[in-house]
Amino acid sequence: MATSVNIVIFGASGDLTERKLIPALFSNFRKGRLPEYFKIFGYARTPFSDEQFCAHLRDGVERYAAAQFDAGAWEQFAPHLRYFAGEYDRAEDYTSLRKTLHEAGPVGAGAVYYLATV
Repeated sequence: MATSVNIVIFGASGDLTERKLIPALFSNFRKGRLPEYFKIFGYARTPFSDEQFCAHLRDGVERYAAAQFDAGAWEQFAPHLRYFAGEYDRAEDYTSLRKTLHEAGPVGAGAVYYLATV
Protein backbone atom coordinates (compact mmCIF):
# COMPACT_ATOMS: atom_id res chain seq x y z
CA MET A 1 0.00 0.00 0.00
CA ALA A 2 1.31 3.44 -0.92
CA THR A 3 1.96 5.93 1.85
CA SER A 4 -0.56 8.72 2.19
CA VAL A 5 -0.87 11.66 4.54
CA ASN A 6 -3.11 14.63 5.26
CA ILE A 7 -1.53 17.94 6.22
CA VAL A 8 -3.91 20.33 8.00
CA ILE A 9 -2.85 23.96 8.38
CA PHE A 10 -4.92 25.96 10.86
CA GLY A 11 -4.75 29.68 10.03
CA ALA A 12 -4.18 28.84 6.37
CA SER A 13 -5.43 32.12 4.92
CA GLY A 14 -2.67 34.07 6.66
CA ASP A 15 0.72 35.41 5.74
CA LEU A 16 2.81 32.53 7.16
CA THR A 17 1.07 29.98 4.95
CA GLU A 18 1.35 32.15 1.84
CA ARG A 19 4.99 33.21 2.38
CA LYS A 20 6.59 30.15 3.97
CA LEU A 21 4.55 26.97 4.40
CA ILE A 22 3.14 26.46 0.92
CA PRO A 23 6.35 27.52 -0.87
CA ALA A 24 8.23 24.97 1.28
CA LEU A 25 5.69 22.22 0.64
CA PHE A 26 5.65 23.03 -3.08
CA SER A 27 9.45 22.85 -3.16
CA ASN A 28 9.36 19.46 -1.45
CA PHE A 29 6.71 18.29 -3.92
CA ARG A 30 8.91 19.32 -6.86
CA LYS A 31 11.84 17.41 -5.34
CA GLY A 32 9.73 14.27 -4.88
CA ARG A 33 9.84 14.48 -1.09
CA LEU A 34 6.11 14.22 -0.45
CA PRO A 35 4.23 10.92 -0.52
CA GLU A 36 2.44 9.96 -3.72
CA TYR A 37 -0.93 10.39 -2.02
CA PHE A 38 -1.32 13.51 0.08
CA LYS A 39 -3.77 16.32 0.68
CA ILE A 40 -3.11 19.71 2.19
CA PHE A 41 -6.16 21.09 3.97
CA GLY A 42 -6.24 24.77 4.82
CA TYR A 43 -8.51 25.75 7.72
CA ALA A 44 -9.33 29.38 8.52
CA ARG A 45 -12.19 31.81 8.97
CA THR A 46 -11.78 33.47 5.56
CA PRO A 47 -14.61 32.37 3.24
CA PHE A 48 -12.52 30.89 0.39
CA SER A 49 -13.58 28.21 -2.06
CA ASP A 50 -11.00 25.55 -2.95
CA GLU A 51 -10.32 27.44 -6.19
CA GLN A 52 -9.88 30.81 -4.45
CA PHE A 53 -7.56 29.21 -1.90
CA CYS A 54 -5.42 27.67 -4.67
CA ALA A 55 -5.25 30.98 -6.53
CA HIS A 56 -4.27 32.80 -3.32
CA LEU A 57 -1.49 30.30 -2.64
CA ARG A 58 -0.27 30.31 -6.23
CA ASP A 59 0.06 34.10 -6.06
CA GLY A 60 2.08 33.69 -2.87
CA VAL A 61 4.46 31.12 -4.37
CA GLU A 62 4.91 33.23 -7.49
CA ARG A 63 5.62 36.31 -5.33
CA TYR A 64 7.72 34.87 -2.51
CA ALA A 65 9.42 31.90 -4.19
CA ALA A 66 9.58 33.02 -7.82
CA ALA A 67 12.86 31.22 -8.48
CA GLN A 68 11.28 27.84 -7.75
CA PHE A 69 7.88 28.46 -9.35
CA ASP A 70 7.02 26.22 -12.28
CA ALA A 71 3.50 26.46 -13.74
CA GLY A 72 3.46 22.84 -14.85
CA ALA A 73 4.51 21.58 -11.43
CA TRP A 74 1.91 23.85 -9.81
CA GLU A 75 -0.82 22.30 -11.97
CA GLN A 76 0.19 18.90 -10.54
CA PHE A 77 0.42 20.25 -6.98
CA ALA A 78 -2.83 22.27 -6.87
CA PRO A 79 -5.24 19.29 -6.92
CA HIS A 80 -3.78 18.27 -3.56
CA LEU A 81 -5.00 21.53 -1.96
CA ARG A 82 -8.36 21.80 -0.20
CA TYR A 83 -9.87 24.52 1.93
CA PHE A 84 -12.22 24.39 4.88
CA ALA A 85 -13.73 27.58 6.32
CA GLY A 86 -14.52 27.37 10.00
CA GLU A 87 -14.35 29.12 13.32
CA TYR A 88 -11.77 28.26 15.95
CA ASP A 89 -14.22 28.25 18.85
CA ARG A 90 -17.00 26.09 17.35
CA ALA A 91 -16.80 22.37 18.07
CA GLU A 92 -19.17 21.56 15.21
CA ASP A 93 -16.70 23.07 12.71
CA TYR A 94 -14.03 20.62 13.87
CA THR A 95 -16.55 17.79 13.56
CA SER A 96 -17.22 18.88 9.97
CA LEU A 97 -13.49 19.09 9.29
CA ARG A 98 -13.01 15.55 10.61
CA LYS A 99 -15.78 14.34 8.31
CA THR A 100 -14.13 16.12 5.36
CA LEU A 101 -10.78 14.49 6.19
CA HIS A 102 -12.37 11.04 6.30
CA GLU A 103 -14.15 11.65 2.99
CA ALA A 104 -10.81 12.55 1.37
CA GLY A 105 -9.80 8.90 1.52
CA PRO A 106 -7.72 6.58 3.65
CA VAL A 107 -4.64 7.96 5.31
CA GLY A 108 -1.92 5.38 5.79
CA ALA A 109 0.72 7.51 7.52
CA GLY A 110 -1.71 9.68 9.46
CA ALA A 111 -1.96 13.43 9.56
CA VAL A 112 0.18 16.43 10.35
CA TYR A 113 -1.47 19.42 12.06
CA TYR A 114 0.19 22.83 11.90
CA LEU A 115 -1.08 25.80 13.89
CA ALA A 116 -0.31 29.03 12.01
CA THR A 117 -2.52 31.08 14.31
CA VAL A 118 -1.88 33.90 16.73
